[in-house]
Amino acid sequence: MEWSIPTDRLIGPRKLGGRTSKRGFIFQDAYTCLKLTDLLDEAKNVIKVRPEGAQDVDILYADGREEYIQLKDSPDDRYTLAELRPILQSFAIDLLDSNNALKLTFILIA
Repeated sequence: MEWSIPTDRLIGPRKLGGRTSKRGFIFQDAYTCLKLTDLLDEAKNVIKVRPEGAQDVDILYADGREEYIQLKDSPDDRYTLAELRPILQSFAIDLLDSNNALKLTFILIA
């Protein structure tokens, strides 16, 4: 089974803009490690985990479902619609790029 948003289409400034914060990377790495452990639990049906994919972490399930997760290491921040706009736009672009839109879930963890 393959991703509905191919890895080779994940290039360009839109996908590189979030790579500036070391603290954010540490949070992303920790979250990714947590999700990698789901590969060991057959009951979770996770077959692939892709860090820095279409979103910060992408997860592919055996039944074809996909989760695209955007992580923000700022639990005390409040976001305005203007601040959320680029994240929501990124989700919308990924949805349009997908050939499997009915099986996609987009998640923001802040």
